[in-house]
Amino acid sequence: MHPPKSRKYIGPDLIWYVPLNLKELFNIKKSYPDARIINGNTEVGIEVKFKISKVHVMIQTTQVNDLHNIEINDNFLQIGASCSLSKIEELCDHLIESEKHSKMQIIKEIKFMLQVFAGKQIRNVATLGGNISTGSPISDLLPILLSTSSILRVGSATYGLRDVTLDSKFFLGYRKNMLKNEEIIINVLIPFESQNEYFKTYKISKRIEDDIAIVNGAFLYQICPTTTNILKAKVAFGGIGPYTKLLNQTNSFLQGKPWNESTFELAMNRLLDETNIPMGSPGGMERYRQSLVLSLFYKSFLDINTERSGKVTSQYKEKEFKSIQLYDFSLSQGKNSVQGTIQKPKKHISADLHTTGEAKYVDDYNKTENEIFCVFVYSRMSNALIKSIEYSEAVNSPGVLGFISSKDIPKESNLFCVSLLKDELIFADTKVNCYGQIIGAILADTREHAKDGASKVQVDYEKLDPILTIEDAIESSSFFPLPHSKLQAGDPSNIFESCDHIIEGKVQTGAQEHFYLETQCGLIVPTETGILAHSSTQNPTETQQCIAKMLNIPMNQVNVSVKRLGGGFGGKETRSIPFTLAAAWAAVQYRKPVRFALERDEDMIMSSYRHPFLGKYRVGFNDGGIIQCVDIKLYANAGWTMDLSFAAMERAMLHCENSYRIKHLSIEGFCCKTNLPSNTAFRGFGGPQVMMIVENYIERVGDTLNMSPESIREINMYQEGDVTYYGQELENCSLRRCWQECEALSQFSERRRSVDEFNLGNKWRKRGLSMIPTKYGIAFGLPHLNQAGSLIHVYKDGSILASHGGVEMGQGLHIKIAQIISTVLEVPLSIISICNTMTDKVPNTSATAASVGSDLNGMAIKAACEEINKRLAPIVDSYPKASWNEIITLAYESSISLSCTGFYSTPDLGMNWKEGKGRPFNYFTYGVGCSVVEVDLLTGMHCLLKTDIVMDLGESLNPAIDIGQVEGAFVQGYGLFTMEQLLHTPDGELITKGKQGEGG
Repeated sequence: MHPPKSRKYIGPDLIWYVPLNLKELFNIKKSYPDARIINGNTEVGIEVKFKISKVHVMIQTTQVNDLHNIEINDNFLQIGASCSLSKIEELCDHLIESEKHSKMQIIKEIKFMLQVFAGKQIRNVATLGGNISTGSPISDLLPILLSTSSILRVGSATYGLRDVTLDSKFFLGYRKNMLKNEEIIINVLIPFESQNEYFKTYKISKRIEDDIAIVNGAFLYQICPTTTNILKAKVAFGGIGPYTKLLNQTNSFLQGKPWNESTFELAMNRLLDETNIPMGSPGGMERYRQSLVLSLFYKSFLDINTERSGKVTSQYKEKEFKSIQLYDFSLSQGKNSVQGTIQKPKKHISADLHTTGEAKYVDDYNKTENEIFCVFVYSRMSNALIKSIEYSEAVNSPGVLGFISSKDIPKESNLFCVSLLKDELIFADTKVNCYGQIIGAILADTREHAKDGASKVQVDYEKLDPILTIEDAIESSSFFPLPHSKLQAGDPSNIFESCDHIIEGKVQTGAQEHFYLETQCGLIVPTETGILAHSSTQNPTETQQCIAKMLNIPMNQVNVSVKRLGGGFGGKETRSIPFTLAAAWAAVQYRKPVRFALERDEDMIMSSYRHPFLGKYRVGFNDGGIIQCVDIKLYANAGWTMDLSFAAMERAMLHCENSYRIKHLSIEGFCCKTNLPSNTAFRGFGGPQVMMIVENYIERVGDTLNMSPESIREINMYQEGDVTYYGQELENCSLRRCWQECEALSQFSERRRSVDEFNLGNKWRKRGLSMIPTKYGIAFGLPHLNQAGSLIHVYKDGSILASHGGVEMGQGLHIKIAQIISTVLEVPLSIISICNTMTDKVPNTSATAASVGSDLNGMAIKAACEEINKRLAPIVDSYPKASWNEIITLAYESSISLSCTGFYSTPDLGMNWKEGKGRPFNYFTYGVGCSVVEVDLLTGMHCLLKTDIVMDLGESLNPAIDIGQVEGAFVQGYGLFTMEQLLHTPDGELITKGKQGEGG
């Protein structure tokens, strides 16, 4: 093995050094004081990639052994600056478990904080020195280092070695510190606690793991054991300003004061003055962050009091996660059970490929000859006139082939429609209507050159006042026209007069990012006969139709192909289309294949979200808890175009009772036109938002009558044979059975007593228990969309190739289709292949959405299989002992067609909105969930302790897949209502461009 040696790499714009020792490192840094130090590249990489920062000299210090040393003595833990956070975490584990050192409080708190620091992949490469030198104001480690007065050992060729204490003078401003440019952090010395010192750290974030802090803090107190006076106080906070702050005024006030509640109450005035967060500060949530400072300060007093009393528990230990999955197989074992592979827990058809990382998505496809890359130039204003677009510098950049915009496409071709209104533009023309709207696209020979060129396009705007929120839209009367905006059942106006009680209220739900793992991407290839579009879409036919209309060619000249999606959740039903159209236009203009793939932040900025809703309700009910009438107005933030907002509103209007029998309702829906990206389909499609509103008024009815919400739910719950307010009879209604089974499974009564006892004994931590049912209608809102086709080929060797109109996006559709084929044709799964979803195989497909993908495509494939069986029947009758392969050989020799199409359309669907009656859904799915949650009243942080779910899925085609879908849906809904929040600036720019807006 060759010994390591120092290296130097020289590129066109970058010099990269890899020194082996401190002397080499110091000399390089002396020659290039502004050079950036690289270990894990977790900070510089972000600056270069997303902030278009130019770095000309980088020094990789992973080979410098002196920066990786770890030493332990009686007073300090010395850690090399290039030690990874994972290595430090392992060190903490070792020290805690070995109990070699009696002073472990600070080590335990570091361990705790590292557990909630970013994700494992980041901790594997991020370093302690990098975290300090970056100086992020929300660093999870800096409050610890400041409050413990940790010491940095730094060095340079010019100034030699010196020690720098991390104190209130260390940070000079946002990401600025007192170290000289040339100086390198060598070691960090973290002191162990002294006698009678107590130490606590806290981090408040939207998720427990893999999230940035909203506010974090570290608290070190030394308390005299005899007088209980505070001998020393070191309180430090992050997330309150441009840098992590050691609170000198508060610390000085506390010193010498008695350790009691009065002291901490008096100190809070000092604390407020010292941590004042002005309105408009970066990060927003100013009042919330201010309240967290007070809460964490008081929490440190409470927790240390508990520790001093000897009742402390280790917070650093991870809680064990357990999951139990139950499936009732009795249904599939009865008289009507079908023999075969359906109703069996078969693994996902691509499970092995997903697990090994070999599954190919669009952007994994091999580069084609003459392929060019497309990067979009998007609006940096939410509502503005475009005065000019300057792109001369961009098109003269290396590798750039050109720039396309609205000037390069006929006006009629630039317009497209995915819903009721033809109100979408591929490229903005004279005006931009949201931040993130496509203005143009740079075409280049590589992704990097295209990105570089796009960064050089300059757009001059004339800013206009934006409409961003539902409240803004109501004030401005900015609404889309809806074909059906009102629905009434019974006579609510008169019934209200006879009600014992009437309550009024309003509920808001926020937006939710789809956060599919694969961003919007595509590869558009011009062919001899037209266009082949490899697209990450849930909606191949709509994509095909829009491309054909844009190019003014028949649909038979456009073939859209989808192998698989890396998640969709509705976000790729229509919002994939604008990007595909822009790339398709470029492909035709340049006569070259065009590839695009959005970065994560671009996808979040330019795509869409779940609709935020505002519900205003008036509810009448009697003394017994029976809900007699409801008047509700629903407002959805639609964004700047209609998209599918009208359909989401219609579904919401048909779920305004959730699971409860309410005869008198008046419902009015509004789709607000705002200057945000067009909101679109998302799992549940308006249902979750309105169910949240319903459950809010159910809770309030219970509060008014001093009855439990569960009793109100049970009193009003639907049962078999009931009729909804829009006239659809409930058949096979298992809602009450689900309720009873969930009540028993969760041991609800026993758990209720346990929660009440806990709450009586705890002042600052409380537990809540709730059990809620759901009823969800299954069908597309437009009856004609409830159709599907299929195509089956049986080859001479007996193998089967099937095509259908559904898109596999991780939900397991292909394996269910294969199971149906296997069962109907009585063949093993091993001989069945499912090919790409392609519009030249199965035409006129509906989007894979509305929870009907398996129903529609499964029935279509079943029809095709039954036709194959019908054709084979004479041969089977003549040769009853023949194998499948023998039957197929005989059929081929008998000139029997072994290729067949299948078709299915859901019968008897329709809604008469004028009369407010109909049968909009084929059936309903029913489920009940029961959860126990513990909430920290000081911080708002919560922990989901247990959830039980009972759901009736009928005779599941694949229990393993369906249970996974139920669990995934629960977590997605949990994120929607408790963790995820998308924040925008007053100008409409998305602030939360990554996982900080997401639940975990």
